Amino acid sequence: MLHDASTADYRKALDEVPGLRDIVNELHPNETPEHTYFLMEFLLHGLAEHSLISRNRLTAGAQFKDLLSSMFTMPSFGEDDDDEDEEEKPAVGGSRRKEC
Repeated sequence: MLHDASTADYRKALDEVPGLRDIVNELHPNETPEHTYFLMEFLLHGLAEHSLISRNRLTAGAQFKDLLSSMFTMPSFGEDDDDEDEEEKPAVGGSRRKEC
C-alpha cells in the first residue's frame, strides 16, 4: 500500500486481502465505506504489531505479508545481495579478505 496510491488502488489492495472485510463488517456492521476501509488498514497494522503478519516499511508506504508463507517462499535468484551477507575470513599471513 503506497501513500500516494489513488483511492481506487488503495481500496483494491485492501479488498484483495482474504477475510479482512468480513472481520471488519462483523465487528462494525454499520460503518460508512470510507470508515470501513480505514478500519481494514487499521486491522492490518494491529495484526503486524502483534506479529501475526509481517509489515515492511517502504519508502512510500507499507507492505503486509503472511509470516508463514514468507518463511516457505524461496528467494528468487538474481536479486542483488547486500555486502552484509558476505563473510570475512582471514587469509594466509593474517590479512583479511572477503569470500564470495
